[in-house]
Amino acid sequence: MERAGEAIPGSKYVRAFCPSCGEPMRVSAAAFRLGNYGDCSTCEPPEPSAATLAAAERRQANDGDYSGSWDNAVRSLEDAG
Repeated sequence: MERAGEAIPGSKYVRAFCPSCGEPMRVSAAAFRLGNYGDCSTCEPPEPSAATLAAAERRQANDGDYSGSWDNAVRSLEDAG
């Protein structure tokens, strides 16, 4: 049975448990000592990256016309020819 704060064999992390659901997590020893860790990724999903948000904004701004760089390259060749 794992206990909170125990070193994880073969890892630089220690065992912690999600405060919301109890899911086992690995956190740094410093974060564990300070109690400076949040919920697991199920309870608190990570924020989307800036690149993901930018791509979503491009798709929305083009009303679905944006379908990726390859399709845009093909479209520009068709327009030029």
